[in-house]
Amino acid sequence: MCLVDRSFPDASPLEEGLEGEVQKNKASDGFQKALEPSSQIVEKHQDEQSDRAIADQWGEVIPREAKPLGLVQVQGHRNGAYVAGERLVDRKAGVRVEDLVAGVDEGEDRVVRDAGAPVRDISLVRDFWSNWFGIGQWPVEDLYYGLLERFVRAVHVEDADAMLPLAGKPVLYLANHQVGIESLLFSIIASALNGVPTLALAKVEHKQTWLGKLTQHCFTYPGVKDPGLIAYFDRRDPSSLPRIVGQLREGIEGEAKSLMVHVEGTRSVSCREPVRKMSGIFVDMAVEAGVPIVPVRFVGGLPVEPLEERIEFPIAMGSQEYYLGRPILPSELRGVPYKERIDRVVSAINGLGPGTDEEVPFEGDPGFAAKVDAWVEQTGATSDDATVFRALEELRAPGLEVERLLAGAREGALRLDDSPKGRWLKELARRLFGDHGPSVAP
Repeated sequence: MCLVDRSFPDASPLEEGLEGEVQKNKASDGFQKALEPSSQIVEKHQDEQSDRAIADQWGEVIPREAKPLGLVQVQGHRNGAYVAGERLVDRKAGVRVEDLVAGVDEGEDRVVRDAGAPVRDISLVRDFWSNWFGIGQWPVEDLYYGLLERFVRAVHVEDADAMLPLAGKPVLYLANHQVGIESLLFSIIASALNGVPTLALAKVEHKQTWLGKLTQHCFTYPGVKDPGLIAYFDRRDPSSLPRIVGQLREGIEGEAKSLMVHVEGTRSVSCREPVRKMSGIFVDMAVEAGVPIVPVRFVGGLPVEPLEERIEFPIAMGSQEYYLGRPILPSELRGVPYKERIDRVVSAINGLGPGTDEEVPFEGDPGFAAKVDAWVEQTGATSDDATVFRALEELRAPGLEVERLLAGAREGALRLDDSPKGRWLKELARRLFGDHGPSVAP
């Protein structure tokens, strides 16, 4: 998963075809740290023909002194080249940050070659939330990171330099809407990128959906402070929405927080649907509160042909990419006529990523989808809960509690003590195990 996609000028010929990004590991410093590049990313070799010959045989050649921090996939040579423990600048559009595992030293250069299937790196997000919660690894982090690694391919930042001054400050993200899970996952990622928790706005009725109930249970975990990743507003209370947006400037519950709003209020059913309407209340309140607007576009999660019903996860268990546009400052909108304000924001959203008349869904994962269907049939769990369970199964290094849950699923019975954490995990297991799946001891 790509956490930041940033372009740099004056690319050398060696950079052609390379895709990557620079991302420092200290998430708590938000964009200021996240977007800080190393002094030089990829240098032009003096003997370019020699380098290309090596690249043709083995992979791309990266100067040793150009090593940035972090992990990334380098694409553009055969099936992709990977550098162990290093990041490169993204020269194109659409890079996934991946765990790079193969690298061979040759003299002063590091030659990288195809390392097989990559593993996604989300250390930026992990670092931010680990610092924020301060309780070490716990099952909700496992749950969210499993979903994030499964369903988010990349996050692109259109103008990284313009985002730097916003680090640690509230922002109003205005976005389209494709699938249900993107709201929560965007909140998790955007919080790490900008250095402050980001809330997703939702109608109060959504508290009773599977995701609303799961989120509520997540933050009843003993000893955890609820970051409030979903802000619910009541359409019957005209003051609830202005109150939420108005609190951005002063902070919500005494803490700086950002807010993400799906401007059309409901999910689309085709990836070719642009944003067509938006209430001007969001722009007006952002200007009044002095909060910058960042346009956001979610892509790749829907088919071209319209669906008959809205979906929770990317079509065919595929994935999405998230695009963050250049911030629109309040000073840019003051004095602008009402309609022009709206048109500017809508155009900014629709202008991100691939053209709305060209977008197609990302490739699905029939193997994962089959596993979900099998768990539904075996246990009676809902498809949504089965998806969460299968995402947990894919974790490379789950915490102790999730390991216990997965072991119980394999053994057909989960036995836990009656401690607060034990009771919490039992309730989660009952959701994921379904009506006639593995038993959960009372």
